[in-house]
Amino acid sequence: MAQGTTADISIAKHARKGSTDINEKLQQAMKNVHTVRQNAAIQFNPELANGRRKIYELWDNLYGNEQDTIQKIR
Repeated sequence: MAQGTTADISIAKHARKGSTDINEKLQQAMKNVHTVRQNAAIQFNPELANGRRKIYELWDNLYGNEQDTIQKIR
């Protein structure tokens, strides 16, 4: 659920570039995903953190510098 919300807001962000409100909502949604993942009762793969880091790097390469957001959720 948290990840779907993040995806929804991310799509809205790209549709409405420059919206501060959307940026703030996306940052909060990404923090929520991080919290949910950290607190999950089951961790399926010990390498998930490395995989997520790689995805963040790929996202950054595709869509620009999101390093501030990424740093805030780590």
